[in-house]
Amino acid sequence: MLAQVSPDDGGTGAGVVLLIILMGLYFIPTIVGAVRHVPNLGSVVVINIFLGWSVIGWVVALAMAARSVPAPTQNIQHGVVPTTRQSPPAPPPGALPPQVPPPPPPPYQPPE
Repeated sequence: MLAQVSPDDGGTGAGVVLLIILMGLYFIPTIVGAVRHVPNLGSVVVINIFLGWSVIGWVVALAMAARSVPAPTQNIQHGVVPTTRQSPPAPPPGALPPQVPPPPPPPYQPPE
C-alpha cells in the first residue's frame, strides 16, 4: 500500500525543502554554464544529468561550465577591417543573366 502522510506531520515540508536544495546543488554545473553563456551548454547539461550522480561526472560538468569563454575573434590585420562582399543585384524578372549566351540558331536547311 502507499504510505499516507497525515497533515500534522511536520517532516513533509522539511523533506520538500531538502529535496529542492539537493536538486539545486546537483544542477550547479548547469546553472553556472547558463549564467556564463558557455558555448557548450548542451554538453554540460547532458553530462550533468546522466553522469552527475558520480562525483567525477559532476566535477567534469562543473569544469566545463567554469572554463574560460573565448572572446569573439576579429579579422583585423594591420588596422584594415575586412568588409563583407555583397552579391550583385538580381536581374529583373524574365531577363536572362548577362553571362548566359543566347541559344544558337537552327542549322541551315537548303530549300527543296
